[in-house]
Amino acid sequence: MNDPMSVAAVMHFALAAQQTPADDLTAATFRILRTLLDDRAEAELWGPEDLARCSGAFRAAQVAIAAPYPSPTLLAVAERLLEVHSALEVSPASDRTVTTIDGRRMSLEPVSFGTTWMIACQLPRALVAAGMATQILPSAVHLPRYLPNSAGELMRELESTIGLASRQGLAELDRLEGRLENLPRVVEVTKRSRLPELLRLELAYPGLRVPAIARLLGVTPQAAAKLAVRSRALKDSSRLDRMGPGREWRPSPSISL
Repeated sequence: MNDPMSVAAVMHFALAAQQTPADDLTAATFRILRTLLDDRAEAELWGPEDLARCSGAFRAAQVAIAAPYPSPTLLAVAERLLEVHSALEVSPASDRTVTTIDGRRMSLEPVSFGTTWMIACQLPRALVAAGMATQILPSAVHLPRYLPNSAGELMRELESTIGLASRQGLAELDRLEGRLENLPRVVEVTKRSRLPELLRLELAYPGLRVPAIARLLGVTPQAAAKLAVRSRALKDSSRLDRMGPGREWRPSPSISL
C-alpha cells in the first residue's frame, strides 16, 4: 500500500472489520489480542488524523457490504465490491506550506488516499452477507492492489485467493490437531495448575515469551517463568521418549526469559 497512512490506523480498521458482536469466539480472540497490544489505543496515539479522515468512509463501506445480495455467488460479491469501491470517497489531506532553509516557501499538493485496502478489510464480511460463509474468516482479506474493471476478472481473482487461504487454513488445522495429539501427558499437577492451558496456548502461538504468558494466563512474571520452564521440560522429555533408544538427542536451546 503506497498511501501515507499510519500502519496503526490501518490495522485498527482491519481488525474492526472482523468484529461480530454475536460471535463469542471472535470476541474472545479480540480480548486475548488486545491483552497483548490494544489496536484502538495505538491508532489513537499514532493515527488520530487517519481515524478522523477514514472513519466515515469505513462505516459507509461496512453498511453497503452487509446489504442483501441477489445470489450467494462470488460474482455477486465481486459486483458489490466494485460498486462500493467506486462510491467510496476519502477527503484528501490539506495542502501544506514548507519553508526551506534559505527562507523560500513552497506549497505541497494535498495527499489523496486510496480505498482498495478498505474494501479488502470488508471481504470476509461480504462472504458472510452473501451466504457463502457462516462466520467471518479473517484470512480472506486479499485483493489486488488495483481492482479490475470487470466483475468477472475480480471473481476469478477471488476464487484463486480464497482457494489458497482455504488450503493454508486446512494445512494449519492438520498441524494443530497433530500436535494436540502429541502433547505430553501432564501428570502430578493440581486442578488449579495453568500448565495444561499453557501447553495448548503454545500450539496456536509458538514462541511465547514470559511477559506474554503472564498477560495471557493472568499470572505473575515469576509464575510464568516457572510454567515456561516446566513446559519446556515436558516437551523435551516427550520428544526423547518418541525418539526411542539408539538415537542421539540434542537438547533445545534454553528458553529466553
